[in-house]
Amino acid sequence: MSVDDFISCRGDGLRYQVIYDRLYNRDFDNTKESQFVSLDDFIKVKDGLSRCLSNFIDMGAPFKSIGWKQEAIKDKLAQETTPLKEISSIKDKLIYLWTRYL
Repeated sequence: MSVDDFISCRGDGLRYQVIYDRLYNRDFDNTKESQFVSLDDFIKVKDGLSRCLSNFIDMGAPFKSIGWKQEAIKDKLAQETTPLKEISSIKDKLIYLWTRYL
């Protein structure tokens, strides 16, 4: 969702708040939230991301395979190319080349 999509569903008055926040790299104050919720239970963003990535890697979840025919079509439309060294099998290289260039 782009900023414009977000603003259009929230109202135009929010547009200037988003622009102001980004322009001045505004930091948000959470003192009001701390009146209702204990902030000691939260962890820092960097620690949370590190823990999340470690858990993901430790799980050993396989990535989905790449459909090289679809990638070739996207590359053809975008006038991009994928280096052949990124494609592991000869069969996938041929599929990519056939779809991308013919």
